[in-house]
Amino acid sequence: MLKRKRSILETGWQVCLFFAVIFTSIEAPYSLAVKSRIHEWQLWVDGVISLLFMADLFYYLIQEKKRRKDDKPQTLTTNIKHYANLLLNFISSIPFDIVIAIFGLNSLHLLRLIRLFRLIRLPHIFHSVGDLAVIPGWFKALMALVGASIGTHIFACLWMMVYPNPGDMSEIDYYIRSLYYVVTTLSTVGYGDITPNTTGGRLLAMVTMMIGVGIFGIIIGNITRYFSEADRYKEQNREKIQDLTNFMRHYEVPDHIQEVALDYYGHLLTERLSDNDDKIIAELPASLQEEMRAYMNVKLIGGLSIFQNCTPECLKTVAQALEQKYFSPGQQVINKGEIGHEMYIIGHGSVNVTLDQVTMLANLGKGHFFGESALLEEAPRNAHVVASEYCDLYKLDKDDFINIIKKYPELYRNIEAIMQKRKPR
Repeated sequence: MLKRKRSILETGWQVCLFFAVIFTSIEAPYSLAVKSRIHEWQLWVDGVISLLFMADLFYYLIQEKKRRKDDKPQTLTTNIKHYANLLLNFISSIPFDIVIAIFGLNSLHLLRLIRLFRLIRLPHIFHSVGDLAVIPGWFKALMALVGASIGTHIFACLWMMVYPNPGDMSEIDYYIRSLYYVVTTLSTVGYGDITPNTTGGRLLAMVTMMIGVGIFGIIIGNITRYFSEADRYKEQNREKIQDLTNFMRHYEVPDHIQEVALDYYGHLLTERLSDNDDKIIAELPASLQEEMRAYMNVKLIGGLSIFQNCTPECLKTVAQALEQKYFSPGQQVINKGEIGHEMYIIGHGSVNVTLDQVTMLANLGKGHFFGESALLEEAPRNAHVVASEYCDLYKLDKDDFINIIKKYPELYRNIEAIMQKRKPR
């Protein structure tokens, strides 16, 4: 079931919490690993983050009260989960740096590590992201990378605690050295230039290697999925074209027909996302389907010269009125002398404009239009129009045409300018 659309305020709040958790996950283990004293800026930051988490806890209590009022009676398991979550959220809201500074507990370094309880907010934030109807592939890959980076950083800090800086390196250099060891171990490369020589170090190395397989598997899997989803329809289209090619070769279809078929099929796949666009929107309400089809046609006609400088509203109105028609080579589209009730826009292919079925006046291709003169001038058709190849035409009826050019004079000006160019000089 799709969740309700989140407001900008809610999204911004979740983003603030996310960066607060990320900062804590980086700063808390590092401060513990190097046993640094608490600086004034850390007190300010810890206070601001704690206020954020307290406000979020208060918001959680309000929402939980509403939910429990509306839902059925809670089970024992649900209550235990609720109160455990409430307790952890409360602990994560305590400004431990400020408490340590006020009570002079600087020697209790492990107390500062309790701030890592704030990491429990990450699943909640990720769950909020999961409520979105569409999650971009790049965002999934980014979240996997962020999670892996935090895990790598924490393991580097643990290594620094197991093997403290001997004093011949700066804090930053020693941290980078520890990070280097963790990355080579997590990735199972293991150059061997840094090795554990104590029981605690070896245990940490084993845990790091076992977790490393999962971390890098998640990263590679998400990145691979992102690129595969991005090219999914392109790959499907290539397969369809290859199937069509194999089909025509098997049945020994003449080369000139193969060329026409591949050209036309390529046109369809280029103009559409896939060959099942209608199936993608089939479960939407009928009115919304029509809206979607209009925008499908807007994409098709938007680049045509006749619609240059037209507003999006004009394009959408035209797109809703268009009716797609297909014509085979030699098929008559317009007969000379008949009364015109429609004009045509060429989406693909070409047509021959002839005076008497023999005398060629013009060959019109993609992006051109014809039949508008009879609609504007209330005159019979002055030429024959015959499809010279497989054509994809878009028909616009007279009533729709007149209404549209009255409402959007810019379209009329475009048509008039093109008609002037066509007139013999």
